[in-house]
Amino acid sequence: MAEEEFIPYKDISELNKELQGMGRKDISNKELHEAVQRLTQTISGMLEVFGAAAEQMKLEEREYEMEARKHEMIASKLDKVIEQNRTIAEAMVGIVDMVKEKTPVIPELFLRLQSQAKEKGLTKDKILKDIRRVRRQLYREAFGDE
Repeated sequence: MAEEEFIPYKDISELNKELQGMGRKDISNKELHEAVQRLTQTISGMLEVFGAAAEQMKLEEREYEMEARKHEMIASKLDKVIEQNRTIAEAMVGIVDMVKEKTPVIPELFLRLQSQAKEKGLTKDKILKDIRRVRRQLYREAFGDE
């Protein structure tokens, strides 16, 4: 019997009435035999349904266990990623602290260079021109002509 098939309540109810009526003496052996046959068929059908349900439950339990293992693996990997992120964040905080320590020096250095450039009469255009000239000279030394 397929797992979609169920024994109707009506059939069970009729069998029950027949069994209750068996207490009377006027039932024939043939009727008794037929009633027992139907009862046997009904019980067999119920056992098949319960067997199919048990198999389905075992299958679902195996699937659940597989999913649980997958979730554990994912959780473990996420824990590792979280720990790596924590390490990266701590390193970034350390870098920010180092930059904060050095930052006051940078503006001071920039102002000193700017005042030296003014003293020497250097402008942005002159500096860029000098950079291009030095770059060309280095290129010629390394590779010959441009």
